[in-house]
Amino acid sequence: MFCEVSVSYVYGSPETWEKYDQACNELGWNKKTLLTQLLHSYGAKELAYYQRAAEMDALARGFSSHKGEHYRLLRDWGELPRYADSQPPFERSPLADIPDIPTGAAGRRSFRSIRCSGRNSAILHLATIVERSNIPQTLSRIMLWHFNRYWHPGYISQLEADSQLTINPEF
Repeated sequence: MFCEVSVSYVYGSPETWEKYDQACNELGWNKKTLLTQLLHSYGAKELAYYQRAAEMDALARGFSSHKGEHYRLLRDWGELPRYADSQPPFERSPLADIPDIPTGAAGRRSFRSIRCSGRNSAILHLATIVERSNIPQTLSRIMLWHFNRYWHPGYISQLEADSQLTINPEF
């Protein structure tokens, strides 16, 4: 099942938006679909972290496990019960080294929503909880995380292949 997640805005530096635009304009990514791909790659790479965090979050909210109702509330962006005591001491977040993105108008782009899998919707919701942040800021940090990790091996090699007219570019 796919989910439609309301986003409003995504923030980025000029360098990040240049990469985003280059991926869309030169590699054929649809602007909305690329956001979905960024979230998918993050969710896939960091799945084990969020599986552990989901269990911790569920238990701290009084659920017997993450399976079932807790997952459904995360996926559907439902209202979760308050913590019985306090937010659990989550492990260091995969986004810990990604600073908050400035939220000025110059770096802001409007995205009404994105479509993603139910699991990735739940992961994004849980990431906002772990980061104590909102969707635009968390998704913006995920975008920077993605480009920091995959720009050179995943994107530059494709751009250089076209530039050098070879499947095996040198760079």
